[in-house]
Formats: sequence, C-alpha cells, structure tokens
Amino acid sequence: MRKTTPIELSGADPTRLQKFIGSGTALARQIKHAHVLLKLANGWQNTQVAQAFDLTEKTVIAIRKRFLTEGLEAALKDKPRRGAPPKIDSDVKALLIATACSAAPDGQTRWTLRMLAERMVELEVVENISHESVRGILKKRNKALAKTAMVHSEGRSRICKRDGECPGYLPFGLQSGSSGSMPGRKSLLLALYA
Repeated sequence: MRKTTPIELSGADPTRLQKFIGSGTALARQIKHAHVLLKLANGWQNTQVAQAFDLTEKTVIAIRKRFLTEGLEAALKDKPRRGAPPKIDSDVKALLIATACSAAPDGQTRWTLRMLAERMVELEVVENISHESVRGILKKRNKALAKTAMVHSEGRSRICKRDGECPGYLPFGLQSGSSGSMPGRKSLLLALYA
C-alpha cells in the first residue's frame, strides 16, 4: 500500500466542513465528500477512507485531486454529468398546448396526438417529436390545470374556479342529477373547454 500525504485544509476549513456536515441541508453526497476531506486531512489513507465511507478508492482519489486542483467548493460538489439537454423546452411546450387548444385543421373534428406532433415538426420548432411525447406534455398540463384551476361544486351544476368565479353551468348530461354517473374532473374540464 502506497502512503499518501494528507491534504492541508486552511485555518477555517475544518470548522466550515463540520458546520456543513451538521447543517443537514446539503445533499448526502456532498456531506460524504466533506467527511472524506476531513479524514484525508487527518492523515487517513485513500483505502481506509474508501472502506469507512463505502466508496471506491477511485472516488476518494478523485475527491482529493479535485480539492488540490480546484479547491474546497469544487471537491464538495460533483462535476456536471453528461447527458443530452432536453430538446423540448418550455417555449415548445407552450406552443404545443396553444396548438392543441386551437381549432382543429379543416376536415377534422379535433387534434390527434399524431397531428399535433406533425404540426410541431411542420412549424420547425423541433426536429422530431413522438406522439407519446405530445401525450406526456398534455397530460402534465391537464393535471396541473385540474389541481389549480377548477373545482366542482358538489350537488350543483356549475364548475367554479378556486377564486370563487363560476364561468358557467355544466351541460345537462354532465350534471350530477342526470342519468349517467357523476363524471370525473377530466370530463368536467373537457366539457368546459370543448
């Protein structure tokens, strides 16, 4: 086993690391990195630290190296991880939702998921998008809308916004006293926005 030299923390760094560990607000990984730095400063070897904190020796060496080259803050945090940036940003989502809420194309009664996907490609806002991605975006929007925008007044035939404003009455077929079962929020929202 090759002996490694302890890292040197400046005067206030050990106290700062102890406070960081005790704060309870940092990520567990960052707290573990702080523990590793303290042990390395106390003269522990890489293998001892790795065994004590259930890490690989390679990870301990990487934390040590990052501390020596980039400083304390860099050693506490992980480097940004690889991965493709999302190709559907909030502007594309907003355009998709606006398109879905607009009138359907000529000859169609409503937008289908595949038509919406094709429309986004036609508008050149995305290179490609699947109908499942469109479904996921619209599903998230409907869940958010159902949670925050509308409530159903039990036993009444109106839907009201959470602020108390009631935009209108439900069609007779959706009212709780009509012949079918009481519809869910999705049916109520569809009826309101139809």
